[in-house]
Amino acid sequence: MRISILLFLFLINNLFANEDKNYKLGLNALIQHKYQKASNYLMKACNDGNANGCYNLAELYQKGEGVKKDLSQATNFYKKSCENGNDKGCIKLLSLYNDGKNFSDSASLVYLKQCLIGKNGNGCYNLGHLYEMKNNKNLMLMYYQKACNYNNADACNKLGEIATTKEQFYKSINFFNKACSLENAQACEKMGEVYRYGEYVTQNFDTAANFYQKSCLLGNINGCKKLKDLYKNGYYKESKTNYSKIFTKIEKECKKGDINKCNILGIMYEYGYGTEQNYTKAKTLYKKACEKGSPKACNNLGNLYKKGYGIREAANFYEKSCKKGDANGCYNLALIYDKGKGLLRKDYEKAAELYKIACEKGNPKACNNLGTLYKYGYGINQDDIIAFNLYKKSCEKNYGKGCENLAFMYEYGYGTKKDYSKALQFYEKSCLNGDSKSCLNSGFMYEYGYGKIIKKDYKEAKEFYNKGCKLGNQASCDAYSNLNKQGY
Repeated sequence: MRISILLFLFLINNLFANEDKNYKLGLNALIQHKYQKASNYLMKACNDGNANGCYNLAELYQKGEGVKKDLSQATNFYKKSCENGNDKGCIKLLSLYNDGKNFSDSASLVYLKQCLIGKNGNGCYNLGHLYEMKNNKNLMLMYYQKACNYNNADACNKLGEIATTKEQFYKSINFFNKACSLENAQACEKMGEVYRYGEYVTQNFDTAANFYQKSCLLGNINGCKKLKDLYKNGYYKESKTNYSKIFTKIEKECKKGDINKCNILGIMYEYGYGTEQNYTKAKTLYKKACEKGSPKACNNLGNLYKKGYGIREAANFYEKSCKKGDANGCYNLALIYDKGKGLLRKDYEKAAELYKIACEKGNPKACNNLGTLYKYGYGINQDDIIAFNLYKKSCEKNYGKGCENLAFMYEYGYGTKKDYSKALQFYEKSCLNGDSKSCLNSGFMYEYGYGKIIKKDYKEAKEFYNKGCKLGNQASCDAYSNLNKQGY
């Protein structure tokens, strides 16, 4: 046993000795300007895990000294240097990401080190988000993928949202499923939609209900509403035994002071999950959680007031939710000003201000509605280009109406160059995200074609008409029937 330990220690010491030896030989060759010889030694040192060796090798590739200039290789070796703990390698890597400009963003450096050195999913996700804001799609995807690999639920959900074509949407189901398993409420809701409408899976209302239920119990009101909708339409036989044990557990955690669980308990009372439906108890729980700092509870309390206690009171709680940083609270308050419900008059300017806050916080409906205010100049200067970009932002988050409006802008050339193929692409995406009108528009474009750009395809047309019909669009049903009568 002792011999084995001594052998192990000998091998480890020898490994580090070789690492240092190759690096020193490479460094000596650099000093003598023997760059090709230096690159050979530095490559060996880097392969043995020497962070400085990787860094110096990256510099050679960046400058084209001793090796052919190759920024891709330079990036790889700076990255390897960073992963092995060299701060200068991390900074150089960020500089290359920033088109070679001097880099001084301390937050990015922290996120990069968390991601590459600490293998921390949150760091990777934050870095991906930064590059999303900078419209760098390649780096955004790379770091969201890393974050998802490290089990960051938000990153997996983001990767699912990025899908724009049918083929990508099929792959995105795996990302939504993983995000849901990691307790992302929105991803669970999306998986419910997938099984409810049979999007590239066999339609299964029980499975859809299970996903909606999980989304609901993670605090997503939309998941609750959609589960209730399945029950009301006879697609799902609700059983209170599904919830009773969960209700008891959440009730205990709420009593211990967990405000998030009090919010979820309020949802269970509001919708009658695991207990008798009781709006008064739901209201009490939402109020308790709201007063203790839960923005979601304030928003849910606003929703409850909107149902029957009064719009003005609802607006007060939406405002509290918004001020606490909840995008949904800002959106719901904006909606009241936009539609003029319960107020003396509509206030488009105030609505635009609130939609902007909600959009920047990630609410796709707010981005879409703000886009519409710009499109028609309601309370704000009319601007098709800004409207186009807002619809695009909304669509990127898989909001069907946002994709439909984006497709419309491409079809008629508002705020962008007219592009029928792009219009069809986003009508299809909108349809895949449950917008029945877009299913009709997609079917129409395939049925009649657009010259050489979009060829007639009756099979595809029928597929989209059929989907639109399932979503309740009568015009889609009629169009599907007409093609059948014509023998297509």
